Amino acid sequence: MTTQIIVRLETKYNQTNFKQLLELGRYEWDRFKKRAVWTFPLNNLRRAIALLGHTIEIDPNDLKLLSNYAPPIGPGFSVPRYKSKGFVRITKAPKVYVIKTLINKEEKTYLVPIENVQAAANVITSYKKFTKVKSSTVAERIIRELGIIRFDRLVSGTFDWAKFFGNRKDYYNYFYLPMKVLEAKHFIKHHKNGRVERVKDEFTENEIICTRRAA
Repeated sequence: MTTQIIVRLETKYNQTNFKQLLELGRYEWDRFKKRAVWTFPLNNLRRAIALLGHTIEIDPNDLKLLSNYAPPIGPGFSVPRYKSKGFVRITKAPKVYVIKTLINKEEKTYLVPIENVQAAANVITSYKKFTKVKSSTVAERIIRELGIIRFDRLVSGTFDWAKFFGNRKDYYNYFYLPMKVLEAKHFIKHHKNGRVERVKDEFTENEIICTRRAA
C-alpha cells in the first residue's frame, strides 16, 4: 500500500512568494493565531522551504514514529544518543540533507534543501583551493546564486550582511547549515575567524553519511 505524506507548516503571511507557494500546496489563514497555514505534499517540501526561506525543525519523536510505518529515508537515519554537546550527524536524503545536532543537550533535526548546499558548493568551487574568503562574501554570493534579493539595501542594492546575519533562520538555511554539510564532506574548512577555505578539488553528491563534532 502506498500513501502520500502531507506536511503542515505555520508561517507569517508571505506576500512575495504567495503565488509560487500556492502552486505547491494549499493555504488557509488561522484568524486566531494570525498565521498562514500551509500544507504541502512531501515531494514539494524542498521547493517550499526554499521559497519560505526557513529551515524546518523536526521533533525527533515524530521521525521515530514515522520510521515505524516506513523505511528510513537514507542509510544511518536512526541516530544513537550522544551525551557530548554539539554532536553533528549529516545524512543525504533524496531531496534534502538531514542534519542532527545537540543544542543545550537537546537533539535538534534540520532539513536543508540540496539546492541550497549545491549553490554553496558552486560558490566555493569558483575560488582557488586554499584561498580563505570572508563569510560575508561567501554568503552574498550564495544569495546571488539562489536569486534572492530581500537582503539587498533599498537605495544602493548592495548586500546587507548585518540584516542577513541577524535573521537567524535565513542565516542557518542559506549559509551556516550548508557550510556544515560542505565541511563534513571535507570540501571546506570553516575557520573560527569566519573565513571559509576550499580544501578539495571537487564537491560530489553521494550517499556518504558524515559524522563529526561541531565546532
